Amino acid sequence: LAIEAALYAQQVPVRSTETMVPFHLFPSFLAEEFKTFVKKEPILSHHQFATVFAFDDSNHHLISARKNIKLAQVSEGITLSKYDLEELEVKYDHHSFDRLIFHISRREEKNLREIFYQAALLLKKTGTLLIINRPGFTYTVPEEWGLVEQSTVKKGENQYAYMLLKQK
Repeated sequence: LAIEAALYAQQVPVRSTETMVPFHLFPSFLAEEFKTFVKKEPILSHHQFATVFAFDDSNHHLISARKNIKLAQVSEGITLSKYDLEELEVKYDHHSFDRLIFHISRREEKNLREIFYQAALLLKKTGTLLIINRPGFTYTVPEEWGLVEQSTVKKGENQYAYMLLKQK
């Protein structure tokens, strides 16, 4: 998620012609007039309008994330840290985030109350909280939060549920 957020912050389309099948390498697309039609801009030429702060408590996940961040060429747009969920309120200023995104795996489902607590401290008054989880996992949203949107998305064979919330 941190990479997608950084691409968004740099205004880079997640699925550009650079990341899709290189159709322009097929013989019928090698003509000069087609080469000028497909403009190739390096990712680093895009404007950065936000910084992404990502955290995890697992060294294994952090190592993988660092490698993927480098491959995606968004190193300058992401600050990656090894923090526990409970540490966030002392690591970041209160009311300093516009958006918080949490992907909750089965392992983190027990931390949902702490996520809401941390989000209430860290989000700006107009900020939003996006919770992504497995379909079928149900939870009660605290009354201090209002539902903006709820749905599911499918990525390949995987399906995810999400809930976009805003503090009342």
